[in-house]
Amino acid sequence: MLTNHSLHPFLLSPSQPPLGLCVVTLALPKDWFEAGQTSQPYLSPKQRARRTHRHRTRNRGRRHDGVVVIGAGGIPFPGALRYSPAHAGDRIQLYYSLFGMASNLKLAPPRCVQDKLPQSQRELFYIAAVTLREDNKRNKANRTKEEIGCCNGQEEEELWLDSNVLIRYRRGPVRAGQPIGVSVNLRANFSAEFVVIRLKVKKGLLSLVAQRSLNSDLWVVNLERTQGSKHDVISIICHKLARHMDNVGPTAPQQVACLSVDGLRRSFGVAMTVSASWRVEYSGRKNPPPPHGGVVSSFSFTDREIVGISPITESGMIINTAILTSEPVSLPVIVLAVGHDGKVSDITAAVKCQSSNDDIVKVSSDCSTLFVDGSESGVGSTCVGVEFLLGTLSGSLCLSVWAPVVPLRVSLSDNELSAIEGWNHDAGNGCSPVYQRSTVQVLTQFSAQGGQGQLTYLLGSSDWFVDATEMVRNWLRVENPRVAVLDKQSNLIGLHPGKTSVHVSNI
Repeated sequence: MLTNHSLHPFLLSPSQPPLGLCVVTLALPKDWFEAGQTSQPYLSPKQRARRTHRHRTRNRGRRHDGVVVIGAGGIPFPGALRYSPAHAGDRIQLYYSLFGMASNLKLAPPRCVQDKLPQSQRELFYIAAVTLREDNKRNKANRTKEEIGCCNGQEEEELWLDSNVLIRYRRGPVRAGQPIGVSVNLRANFSAEFVVIRLKVKKGLLSLVAQRSLNSDLWVVNLERTQGSKHDVISIICHKLARHMDNVGPTAPQQVACLSVDGLRRSFGVAMTVSASWRVEYSGRKNPPPPHGGVVSSFSFTDREIVGISPITESGMIINTAILTSEPVSLPVIVLAVGHDGKVSDITAAVKCQSSNDDIVKVSSDCSTLFVDGSESGVGSTCVGVEFLLGTLSGSLCLSVWAPVVPLRVSLSDNELSAIEGWNHDAGNGCSPVYQRSTVQVLTQFSAQGGQGQLTYLLGSSDWFVDATEMVRNWLRVENPRVAVLDKQSNLIGLHPGKTSVHVSNI
């Protein structure tokens, strides 16, 4: 018998005979049934014909006042209905049966009367096949007490190290002395005989305690701890039991170990964030070192209750002259933490940070500096975001970054340099005429894109330019140095008759 407490039948029952009819409407959820699936049960042609004939015979001239939904497992169905193909192991077949009203209405109470026939003798009619699926909410609710206890029953984050290994943990921040539980979970449906999960952290920052789980019947788990000169490493070695070697096993991850991670109070001031790298190694496979040191998780600890963080800068704007000069432009940042008591503390060294667009502005690895170094795309922004994180606490900056508009505008005070009459100089192999000079000026504009892609100019109008000559002085070049050269003051001096051009080489 399939019981569904989430369904709500709609019941209409006149209370007086002889029209004492009980009608029940039961709506089955549409998502129970796959689209396009067959609407027929798994019956042979002879069985289907016999069932159709009996259905017509028994229902001719009869009333029915009830519906029973029955699953193909657990009820002794007639032989014609017990057939189930091998590939239908993840589905159940739904049937219904009909039963009539009591023959003696005078003795029957004004309600639905259940047929007294045994369930095995009722005529069953096929509805559809229902595909069984994992219920994520139910799985989460039915997690073992051991796993829930590992994370202290608190909300945690999930991080897949690969397709088989999952860790659940809290990023924090938590008070030092209140360890963070890390649940290490492993699928069973892969072919390797054993797997090794390694956690590596910088030495002297964390207290690590590992405990293997006892609820798994698929794995034998051993724990090893190695202390090096710079790092502490915990290895979780999982051997698949022999009786499960040829079994696919459950797809849902099972907890194999629980780690307790706590920040050592002597290793930080107000707050600390520690990065831990994870690596997974399988038997029978090549296990090259993972790129960037493997998958990384972060744990944040504080010495007090913190309600929020806020990044502070001296200015909300950066003018990206690094594209012109190849010299970085930076802007210092301080990240402040606000406690429950209203006290403010500098926690810049403890936060993680990320720019929303490294092609516009970058942030240093220690989160203390915003900068541009000339490698950017050349597109500015009126509001590029930079986010700072301390565990689940976050704060952000909206920064205006102005980039030079290219191509630059190079202008000369005189485009034609003539020999000065009567002026000559000794060229070593005779006298040569002295030519006129021209002043070189390089102009540019600084712009930024708004949220809708519109272009905004630093000086407020596209008619205004900035003199960038000094910025690009070292990058000015003459195409044909035999015709003219530049002196140290960026003046163009003619040498011989001819034609040439001046350009900025690094743009």
